[in-house]
Amino acid sequence: MNKKAIEYAKIFNALSHPLRLQIACGLLKHKRCNVNTMVARTGVAQALVSQHVKNLKDSGIIEGTRDGNIIWYTLCSPQTIKLLTNANLDICQCNDCHDEREHKLTDECKDNCKSE
Repeated sequence: MNKKAIEYAKIFNALSHPLRLQIACGLLKHKRCNVNTMVARTGVAQALVSQHVKNLKDSGIIEGTRDGNIIWYTLCSPQTIKLLTNANLDICQCNDCHDEREHKLTDECKDNCKSE
């Protein structure tokens, strides 16, 4: 079997959950993010976000860099970056409503995110 096909199949498998796809898309758009901000942007419980971040890390799609007691996550897989860029997904639109100072979504955006 083709080695590249196997690599891409692993990426598709790792991104097959909607939350993992949204996290990866958000990292593509914003370059780096920590779990607390992911929780605020997605409106999902911290434990669930952490579980999916671990899955993406274990799959080699993202990596974390510690800065004091904050871990910043970034996409580290060139194949994933290429796939997400070429797919031109619009699922990251909620991140535009994020209030960086408050580390939370505006109420209007939170309603829109949950309906997606």
